[in-house]
Amino acid sequence: MATGSSDISARIKDVKPTKNDKKRSHGDKGDKNTLSIRDDDDTCVDCGKAVNNNQQGLKCDGCGFWHHTVCEAVSDETYAFLCQHDDEATIVWYCKKCAITCKSLMAMMLSVQDKLQQLDDSMYGIASTINTKMDDLYAEMCSRLDTKANHDVVAVEEVQKKVDDNMVTLTDSIVRTVSSKVDNLSTAVCSRLEAKVSCNVVAVEEMQKKVDAKMDDLADFVKNREKIDEWKKMEVKVDTIIDTVKDQAKIDTHFVHDCVEDAIMVKFAKDQEELEEVKRRRLNVIVHGLKEPAEEDDGARKSRDEDEIISMLHEINCDDVSVTSSTRLGRKNDSTATKPRPMKLVIASEEQKEKVLRLAKNLKRKKEKGLDNVFIHQDLTPLQREKRRKLIQELRERQEQGERNLIIVRGKIVTKRTWLETATSD
Repeated sequence: MATGSSDISARIKDVKPTKNDKKRSHGDKGDKNTLSIRDDDDTCVDCGKAVNNNQQGLKCDGCGFWHHTVCEAVSDETYAFLCQHDDEATIVWYCKKCAITCKSLMAMMLSVQDKLQQLDDSMYGIASTINTKMDDLYAEMCSRLDTKANHDVVAVEEVQKKVDDNMVTLTDSIVRTVSSKVDNLSTAVCSRLEAKVSCNVVAVEEMQKKVDAKMDDLADFVKNREKIDEWKKMEVKVDTIIDTVKDQAKIDTHFVHDCVEDAIMVKFAKDQEELEEVKRRRLNVIVHGLKEPAEEDDGARKSRDEDEIISMLHEINCDDVSVTSSTRLGRKNDSTATKPRPMKLVIASEEQKEKVLRLAKNLKRKKEKGLDNVFIHQDLTPLQREKRRKLIQELRERQEQGERNLIIVRGKIVTKRTWLETATSD
């Protein structure tokens, strides 16, 4: 990584080859002692002159070019330290340009990491909201199904009770009817038999037995047949009711599943639309209270607004911020007593936008410039504005109840720490 003065060159053969020299000499079949010797045609990219073996020179671990220590303003102590630790992989040296580039890359990587963390937090919040709404919807559907099932069970029990009552009533009616007919028939037969009893007592008794047996068989047959037929009919009706209840339960289950899927898809579509809207507004800020020009000509008003924006940015030390476009929001009111319309500014980059939002609080101190009533905030989507409106309403209610030092930070109401609390915790 380093070469230099004549006394170092004199001991060059006793020095181990460096990692940079090994990279340059990879594939070289020469003597191993020549690995640490630079070519005479290596030039310093700062001055364009050759870096000779009798000169102090350093090879950048970033760009791989050689530099004179004088051109890079490297002290002799630093150069001597790098020469002594040239074979250690953990010690590197960067030229000025590479050092600046590395710092910029590190800053960019930290910014990207912060944005990714914010995106993860946002996605986690969305997922939590979806899970909560899914649980609520599931609980509501289960409650509705339980209620419907209870109603269906009660209806089946009522039908079963009616069937039992009808069966008892029908059985009693059949028994009474058959008994009445048997009694009538028995009375008639007895009357006829009594008329002929004097003729053939034995024949009458045998006929009486046969008639009684036939009547008993007929009564049992009629009773059992009617009862079986009625039971079969009732069984068919009960089975039909049970099948209907089961089919209705299946239909309700499918309906719930479809409703849940539709709710998820609608929520996902809304979340996607919200993310796209946030992305479209990421470079926008809204300025309230900035004096509106009274000129009638549109071009003159536009020019005056641009001057006001430049002056405002200058007052909060944002002269390096570039504004790509500016627009007054809403319809212009000719009355001079009305408040100035808010203005939307589109900033060139997110870094510049964050800087403007961070320094906008200093406008309260610019009363002599007429900027103490001007405030700036991020351009919010309609959903974000509604959430902020509810937060502000909650903040006011809590302040009316006696709470103090409340502020809104990252979508939450927190208590602002006072100077004394900060000093005590430190």
